[in-house]
Amino acid sequence: MIGMPGPLQAFDWTLRPRSHDAVVVVPGIMGSELVERATGRTLWGVGAVAGYTARWRYRSGLAALAVTDEERGGATGRVQATRLLAGPAWLPVFGGIEPYHRLLGALREVVHPAAIAEFAYDWRLSVVHNASLLAETIDRHLTAWRAHPDHAHGRRLHPEQRDAQVVVVAHSMGGLLARALSAVGGATDAIRMTITMGTPFAGSVKTLEALAHGRGLPVPLPADEVREMARTAPGLYDLLPAYRCHLVDGDARPLSAEVVTQLGGDGELAREAVARQQRSAGLLLPGHVLFAGIKQPTARSFDIRDGVVRLWRHGYRRDAEDNIALDAAGRPIPDDQGGDGTVYRYAASLPRTPARTFAQQHVALPRTRSILDNIGGLITEAGNLDIMLGANEFGLDIPDAVSAGEPSLIRIIGDVDPARLSCAIEDVADDDRVVARPLPTAGSDGAGAQVAIRLPRTGLYRIRVAAGSDPVSKLVLSVADGSDDGRPAG
Repeated sequence: MIGMPGPLQAFDWTLRPRSHDAVVVVPGIMGSELVERATGRTLWGVGAVAGYTARWRYRSGLAALAVTDEERGGATGRVQATRLLAGPAWLPVFGGIEPYHRLLGALREVVHPAAIAEFAYDWRLSVVHNASLLAETIDRHLTAWRAHPDHAHGRRLHPEQRDAQVVVVAHSMGGLLARALSAVGGATDAIRMTITMGTPFAGSVKTLEALAHGRGLPVPLPADEVREMARTAPGLYDLLPAYRCHLVDGDARPLSAEVVTQLGGDGELAREAVARQQRSAGLLLPGHVLFAGIKQPTARSFDIRDGVVRLWRHGYRRDAEDNIALDAAGRPIPDDQGGDGTVYRYAASLPRTPARTFAQQHVALPRTRSILDNIGGLITEAGNLDIMLGANEFGLDIPDAVSAGEPSLIRIIGDVDPARLSCAIEDVADDDRVVARPLPTAGSDGAGAQVAIRLPRTGLYRIRVAAGSDPVSKLVLSVADGSDDGRPAG
């Protein structure tokens, strides 16, 4: 979808550093609205929060997201991706998903509106499938922008007076699509730069939890429906961890397709995803700049107990010869590197690509002002435009869902003075209105800090904690106490 300025929206090329390059925004998983083509019914996107919070009334809509045998065989027209997610959403296991309007607004400050394309895609389908569609979108968009009358003006202002090139700005799974472009002949020829945020280049163990059982929620929500959708979706298998993450017999082993099958996943989809991961491992992203979230409590590994996946935040330290490092008592030494709450820190990295790291949650990376300023400087070739407010050095330990009206505790992890912290709770359904500003206090265990919260009613809330810099934030669902199973009456 290509934005066009209105008749009175003159673009001022001299107001601030500008770029005449074309920009393509590629969202993460669940970042595109999905519509059932035959009926026009929205399966994911608008209205999802309202429908999925208190009673989860739209179970049939969630079931319709399951990938059918026909879609798996290549007939993919049943579901259409219409646009980027317009408002916050939430899904069991995966948690909250933020929209991309802040990222798009920041891009419009440095790029002509007609030079920005939003690539919505059916995130249920494989990365390779969607990368081929992305390649076509990039080609069409660049051709259209180069033919736009304002392109010629911007080109004349560039020191080299070159034709526009392409900058791909991708979040999460979108970065996997950007990497897969390198396997599509000619698809990266015009790309000057690829910017990725929180991309799970080596996968995420949270995906395995969704495929296996989807349990572990503090409130009764339809994990079975989520699992059924997830286990049929090739795109979800593309997010399986590709590093040593299976804790067994005092070691950390790579995930195998057999283990995915054992846990109830689709063995064929798992094997196909492993093959795709292996083929993409050596692919390079042109002009790659990588942003990664750090300091947040993040699942890195798993084990299996009585057929149930248990996620852990540690792996095992290894020596220079890749053997498990042992302590003086001969026990494996645990190693917790954190991440962005979804993607383990080094799963979001690539060899020979320095990472720009920020203490931030996964879904909040594309709405973090310091990151957006960095992106603006990169696109305009003006260097780093970062706002120098000082960096956050803490993480938020918050459940994805809590019971409405019941007390909950936010743990703030890190060496931080509670007196420097501020906390705000925003009601997403009420135009992000601040409903409370609870006071952070010292942690009960003597480390870090904590905030006691009580979400007043069912709905979706954004928790923001700041210490003089960009706030670290996360979406939390507040649900009824679960006296029934969440099904509509009657």
